[in-house]
Amino acid sequence: MSNISKLSSKLALLFKVLMILYPTMVILMWSGMLNIPFGYTAFSRLPIQVDFDALDAGIKISACLVQMIPALVLTLGFYYLVQLFNLYSKNIIFARENIKLIRKIGYTLILQAIAYIISQPLLSLILTIDAPPGQHALVLSFGSYEITNLCVGTVVILISII
Repeated sequence: MSNISKLSSKLALLFKVLMILYPTMVILMWSGMLNIPFGYTAFSRLPIQVDFDALDAGIKISACLVQMIPALVLTLGFYYLVQLFNLYSKNIIFARENIKLIRKIGYTLILQAIAYIISQPLLSLILTIDAPPGQHALVLSFGSYEITNLCVGTVVILISII
């Protein structure tokens, strides 16, 4: 087995694990079974600081569903990476299927940025729905994470076309 095959097999396994782990962590966070400090990772990038213990169950479920939108797009990207690295592990490097998967990964990066931009205002509204008048929040976010995904996604698509 070549070095490319070995490394590709390991990367395929890593992304298979992430396909399960990432959405599970979102669910565990909103169920209160996993405590991630505010702003600690991109995973917990919430538009406002949240006291999870004070949230109503309906709000937690709604917020979890909204945060699952970008999580599922990311999971789709992991799925495409698993397929791509499975091809590489079989020493299939320059096939048409590889190009299609690379292009899909590029589109997924762009979709990830869009999903995040859309989910943040929804999440901020849900999390402040029970707030007293004047304390509701509508957070619109467009930062380096979204810009990076849009740029890298566009470059990946361009490379796949070339």
